[in-house]
Amino acid sequence: STGSSTAGETAVKNRIAQTILERIGKAIESNSVFKVIVILPVHPEGTYKDDAAIRYIMMWQYMTIARGPSSLRKQFKSRWPHKNPDDYISFHALRNYAFISGICVTEQIYVHSKLLIVDDRIVIVGSANINDRSMLGDRDSEVGVIISDCERIETKMGGQAFTVSKFAHTLRMNLWKEHLALTDDQMSQIEDPLVPDVYEGIWKRISRENTERYAKVFKVVPHDKIRCLEVYDERVVDFEVTETLVGVKGHLTDYALKFLKEENLDHFLASTFMKEVFV
Repeated sequence: STGSSTAGETAVKNRIAQTILERIGKAIESNSVFKVIVILPVHPEGTYKDDAAIRYIMMWQYMTIARGPSSLRKQFKSRWPHKNPDDYISFHALRNYAFISGICVTEQIYVHSKLLIVDDRIVIVGSANINDRSMLGDRDSEVGVIISDCERIETKMGGQAFTVSKFAHTLRMNLWKEHLALTDDQMSQIEDPLVPDVYEGIWKRISRENTERYAKVFKVVPHDKIRCLEVYDERVVDFEVTETLVGVKGHLTDYALKFLKEENLDHFLASTFMKEVFV
């Protein structure tokens, strides 16, 4: 689960979202290229329609990212009203589909990894979630490893010559290969993740197109058009448009930032006890 704060008065104490916002601000002020790519589970494990506890966790994630005056995106727009947050940070999820007994079904690929790759130079991998239980240091026990490879590779970043670590660079390239369903011959296309032809033309385009295809076929997939549970459609698949799935590339999709935006996700669980459990 995820919960972080950009405002000191909130119940969440860890400041990871604030740190990301400040780093983006530094890039804006220096007019430099900077991107943050976040991949999350589509929703916590379980059925969000029937389980208020799951929706409560989702509420904290949405409050961190995009909802309410202290969210990362709202703080961004308040400080830099003429800038587009999508140019600096994007949120994604992973999804797959299959035919089982002749029926086409879909499910998220649940992202349980806690992994950070920085500039194709440093990798941080561990057990900690971005929430107070993991981050405050006096609650859950966690482990984390920083990997800084001594073997270097010359490549480009943002169109400029750049030295990266072999392990971090190879790991990022292989993850992108899987997420985007690239062949070995296409790997050279994603060497530089910061140039518009890659970030916008490949990464974000495929994510957007996959999202649109899944939303067209599967009516139960969380997407931005489902603003409340009342419009939730129980149909699994529209058989007339299953050919749409042929165009799905890899597993990357957009994270639905407007999903259940008009729903009261807090409900009866907004108690001190429940915040202690989930945040």
